[in-house]
Amino acid sequence: MAFVSLRFIIFMIAVMVLYFTFPKKYRWFTLLVSSYVFFYLSSGYLLLILFGTTVFTYVCGLAMDLVDKNSAKFIEKKALAGDAKKKEKKRAKAQKKLLMVIGTLSVLALLIYLKYFNFLAETINNIAKGDMVELKTDVLLPLGISFYTLQAMSYLIDIQRGKIKADKNALGGKFLDRSRIKISKSTELFKFFLGLLQLDFGV
Repeated sequence: MAFVSLRFIIFMIAVMVLYFTFPKKYRWFTLLVSSYVFFYLSSGYLLLILFGTTVFTYVCGLAMDLVDKNSAKFIEKKALAGDAKKKEKKRAKAQKKLLMVIGTLSVLALLIYLKYFNFLAETINNIAKGDMVELKTDVLLPLGISFYTLQAMSYLIDIQRGKIKADKNALGGKFLDRSRIKISKSTELFKFFLGLLQLDFGV
């Protein structure tokens, strides 16, 4: 679905009607579902890649948060102080960093594969010129993958640095509201428009 099309305009109007129909407590869910619907209409089964990235990032965030909690409990239980306490905090920090590296490199590797595999395959095929098995170049690129991959990486890095806590709610809360994981650029446009409405009309 193109951003500049009658179909998109009708879709956005329908989303706005649903958004203001629901109580404020559940409006985030309207945005979430409509974003996934838009992504499906634009990219079809490639929606599974977005869903997988979202779940993977969510789990990595929770794992880093769990490291902090377990470390704090261990320090309290053992009544650690001085060098022993510093050593435990250093261990937890290293563990969090490892999880962050695994998470960010995983989503980045997926991005590189989807964005550049076709180019690399065509280059190898041209160089080989039939001397080896020809690589297929039919990898499809999901809509907005660069955008939400970088948002996922930012989310994990901020957790590792202690700027934010991992969100416990996979469907809402900081995981979505802190502008970390976005379903598509249409969600950003929609939230921007809603921001203008809130400023102008206090909705």
